[in-house]
Amino acid sequence: MYVDINEMKRHLNILFNDDDLYLAELEEAAENTVAAHLNRPSLAALADNGMLPADIRLAVKTLVANWYVNREPVSYGTPNKVPYTLEYVLQPYKLYTKDND
Repeated sequence: MYVDINEMKRHLNILFNDDDLYLAELEEAAENTVAAHLNRPSLAALADNGMLPADIRLAVKTLVANWYVNREPVSYGTPNKVPYTLEYVLQPYKLYTKDND
């Protein structure tokens, strides 16, 4: 995993350890989702010394935060897309050819 569990907990303002396993599972799913969105088999090619660029880490943390807070597949309010988030920060890394590395 590219985002340290403590960094994720700081992002979510979590002070307890009860959800560490759940957060790790969400992070793995988020990294896979980001890689799929970028048409890449994994995020490894984008990591430098084991660290992803800050904007990709932000996308992973944003997905985890959304899934952590919204644990159901339905919304009871009026959902609105927040501009300048996932697609915006991931756009520079997306591959559009069949020669994905």
